[in-house]
Amino acid sequence: MRLLSSRNTQWWLNFRGEGVAVEMEIARQRYPGTAVLLEGDSEALREGVRRFIHALPRDAKVYGLALDANKEVVETSLATIAGQLILVEIRLEA
Repeated sequence: MRLLSSRNTQWWLNFRGEGVAVEMEIARQRYPGTAVLLEGDSEALREGVRRFIHALPRDAKVYGLALDANKEVVETSLATIAGQLILVEIRLEA
């Protein structure tokens, strides 16, 4: 699971560190996992943003990302704002 935000918010500050233990409730079941914060422009952050927007293309507009005819992120638009984006990746335990 991925959560995308911008530096304008502060909720993501709770995920700073080497991997933060989290628990998610899905359909009234609780699942333990680890949250990893990606901040600052990096290929890992860009790839996570691409995957997030691929799953939810309507959110591209919210973050100022342009999409091409195939609804994929236009790399120049991502390069422009990557440093302002925050991505939290949550990996649930099996």
